[in-house]
Amino acid sequence: MTLKKNDFTSNLRIIFNKLDIIKKPIKGLIAYYTLKNNNYIVNFIHENNIKISLPEIPLTSVITNKNDILKKTYNFFLRPKAEPLFRKVIFDLYNQKYIDSKKSIIDIGCWIGDNCIVWAKYLKDDAVVFAIDPSTKNISFAKNIATKNNVTNIKWVNAVCADKPGIPLSFNGSLDHARFKITEETSNSLISQTLDQISLDKINSIGLMHLDVEGFELKVLNGATKIIEKSKPTIVFEQLISKENTTVIFDFLRQYQYDIYMINEVLPGCELDCRNFIAFDSNKQLPKIENIKQNEERKDGIFYASVGSELIKI
Repeated sequence: MTLKKNDFTSNLRIIFNKLDIIKKPIKGLIAYYTLKNNNYIVNFIHENNIKISLPEIPLTSVITNKNDILKKTYNFFLRPKAEPLFRKVIFDLYNQKYIDSKKSIIDIGCWIGDNCIVWAKYLKDDAVVFAIDPSTKNISFAKNIATKNNVTNIKWVNAVCADKPGIPLSFNGSLDHARFKITEETSNSLISQTLDQISLDKINSIGLMHLDVEGFELKVLNGATKIIEKSKPTIVFEQLISKENTTVIFDFLRQYQYDIYMINEVLPGCELDCRNFIAFDSNKQLPKIENIKQNEERKDGIFYASVGSELIKI
């Protein structure tokens, strides 16, 4: 008896689904024991060895497969090894005092808080991190870690941002990593705010702006023109260079007198064309990023996108 192509594909799918049922609890147990063996402490090695304590996960939640918190906690534990050159560059900018630690930070698309909680430790006086995310689950999880580590200089904002306030925005999939678009439907949508609106009391003193907004960068930047004009913060953003129109972002920033660089790093686990970019005020002397031996960086988890320096001018 010969199996038809559709039957063969269907049988394969059934087999893979069954394997997935087995793999999920195994992955959960690996994550659980990895966290436990490290005493639920994560060391951000590229950021002055800042250590963050994570919440302990009961084994019962792994066995019963109620592991959304486990997944987020394990993801947080792995973050020092993700985007290591990006993390090193940001730390160097603060360490060299290129970015003023008395100025606040905007981290939009803060996800599970792996950036904002570490960066909050860089800040002094009344500077704060505006940690913005559309997902209440992400905010709740990150807020719990901040509380556990006595990090109190973060303003948590559950919001989605665009160029104007009051715009209905729909999204596909989960809010954890949502891509938004303007819609006429108001029943199943979120209503936009702007970064200018959210950070009104700090609009003159923003030192760093980090955007991870899944293709909505231009809309978000257009809603932050007051911040850009008054504070001229260093701006970091992510782009899929084979998929998204990077030129419109670059042109927007250049009209505000920014020089733009690509952080010379491949991001394992992300789409192959995903890159981080950083924009500096062109009227300010460029920072000196420490020169390191490119052929020795793999040991630190850094995989260069191109031969050359850590930052490549666009």
